[in-house]
Amino acid sequence: MDYNLGTVSTILGFAGSFKTTWAINIAYNAITKGKNILYLSLEVTKEHIYYDLLSRHSFNEQFPIHIEHIKLKHKDLSDKEYNFFKDTLYPDLKNVPGKCYILDETELESYSFYALENKFREIDKLAVDETGHSIDLLIVDHAQLLKFDGSMKSIGNETSVVNMYVSFFRQCCLNWIKSGKQIAVLILSQSSREGWKDAVRHEGKYKLTALAEANELERASSLVLSTYSSDTLKQINEAKVQILKNRDGQVWSEPIEIFVDPEYYVFGDTDTKIDFTPNNDNSIFEPTPEELTLVADINSLDLDLDL
Repeated sequence: MDYNLGTVSTILGFAGSFKTTWAINIAYNAITKGKNILYLSLEVTKEHIYYDLLSRHSFNEQFPIHIEHIKLKHKDLSDKEYNFFKDTLYPDLKNVPGKCYILDETELESYSFYALENKFREIDKLAVDETGHSIDLLIVDHAQLLKFDGSMKSIGNETSVVNMYVSFFRQCCLNWIKSGKQIAVLILSQSSREGWKDAVRHEGKYKLTALAEANELERASSLVLSTYSSDTLKQINEAKVQILKNRDGQVWSEPIEIFVDPEYYVFGDTDTKIDFTPNNDNSIFEPTPEELTLVADINSLDLDLDL
């Protein structure tokens, strides 16, 4: 699948269906190819997102040790794991060709277009200074949390607020921080409870109407994908993904099963059950058959991890 500059894509799923896991993999595979990612995390701290990236990086076959993300978050490493982390894993992730700049709500003056644009401009300048080029992909995790912008209560209900932010992110992809550059935007979206219940009844098959409080997402997105899991699927490290909308190509009428390893934030990078079509030259990602980068397929993150 193509994930082109100037487009919005959406990952739809209910809580616990690996939306963030998928987004972490997209970000990780992108930075290894020299792309710069801005990850807007509205639910967890930037440190936790970075731990997820570190855990995903440790899953590579080149490393003798794999470290679960929960161990990094709890700072519960053995001496051997700590030495591997300090001497190999952390420096190696810092030296991949691209960078992932993580922005969480603690760094925002407020939930507002003005505050977001100011931080986007600040991080974009940092990316140019450090890598020679600006942001290629903005990931928003997840859209419905923007409904808590109290400054926009006067415009209508929570759905109206989320839809206005979706329009803002669409403008970002077409004219990144008013620079004239196009980027790709990936928005994670919570499904409605009714939409999730319908997906349960249909063995993981979602409908576009499941997009909760953000009907603008359907209109703005060139590509909408869903991810679904259940207690049974989680026991065998699987999820189901589906293409619900694709302006430029194929739509999957039925979900397909993919591999997930939540301990290391791996989503479909091995043992995938999908045949991939190579991207065209306009796509910012070039997935291999071993990667489920389906849709694309801070400071410099020099964090004091204090492990």
